[in-house]
Amino acid sequence: MWKAHLIFFICSALSNIFDIHLEAAGSQLLPVIGKGQMSVVAKLFRLMGKEPVALVDADGIADGTALVSGYLVENTYADELASDFGAATANDMATDIYNDFCRLVTNEWNSIAILAAQHPYWINKSQDDDLIVSKRRATFCTLFTHEDQLLPQQFLSIKRRLTALLNILEKSGLFILRKGSIESYYLTSDQNTSIGKPNAAIDEIDAFYSINKSDLTTSYGDVIRCITHAAMTQKISEAEALRALILAIVSPAHEVFKSDPTSTHFNALARSILGGRSEMFDLAVKNDRLIVAIKSNILDVDSFPVELSRDDSVPQVINRALGITS
Repeated sequence: MWKAHLIFFICSALSNIFDIHLEAAGSQLLPVIGKGQMSVVAKLFRLMGKEPVALVDADGIADGTALVSGYLVENTYADELASDFGAATANDMATDIYNDFCRLVTNEWNSIAILAAQHPYWINKSQDDDLIVSKRRATFCTLFTHEDQLLPQQFLSIKRRLTALLNILEKSGLFILRKGSIESYYLTSDQNTSIGKPNAAIDEIDAFYSINKSDLTTSYGDVIRCITHAAMTQKISEAEALRALILAIVSPAHEVFKSDPTSTHFNALARSILGGRSEMFDLAVKNDRLIVAIKSNILDVDSFPVELSRDDSVPQVINRALGITS
């Protein structure tokens, strides 16, 4: 039960430290208990018109492809990415890589056992745990917690293939904690004895504020990429919504600007269209150009203010400024 909440607390703290404003971008962190529920929850959110982004322990991929398939099946974007690696579909790519990984663990365990035995997945396994499952988990994480020169040569190819798959999954909204569970990312609390302990997570979070950001980025890179992606995913939707607001006021303002060079009442026009929401924008004429600025402290759009001449296409200029290609 505590596992999902620990990840939630860590993500919340890191988003604050790195100024990743999930709430302002329209995103929300939601703990989900049980990886078996993740695909169901993701499907539910998609039906609601949302874009779910998931962060799961390494066993989410080391134990099988069920969760992965939930993000890759009938995913044309992922299929296109997988085609660069010669795969018919992304799910086919995932299945082939996972099967080869499992065979390699079975056949070459002895060559990586010394390294894998140092991982918490192996150290903390119980007598009731399936031994081959523990081997797969520990081996997977060992690949991503050690430099290539320390790994057995026969595991380097599968590491590259897994990395390619993980990158496609991240672009599809599924992020894997490559080091294991969230405790394997701790910089101050003991990684082997902190599993599922809230106090250890609290101590770790307290230490964040005294740790150099570059060290946090190095250790928690998987987590930071996830919350950054979540914010960016919503920013794309935000850009679409922002475009609708801007075009609602700039298109008529531009028509006035073209027909009456002396007019200065653009903000009044915007207010008549958008009401209080017009306070986010400022329209003015300077050097014979219509200047459109964003005044909101929450919205950070580097390409604004924009300038429009009388001959400019308003949709094209605004799309370009917002990074919208269609």
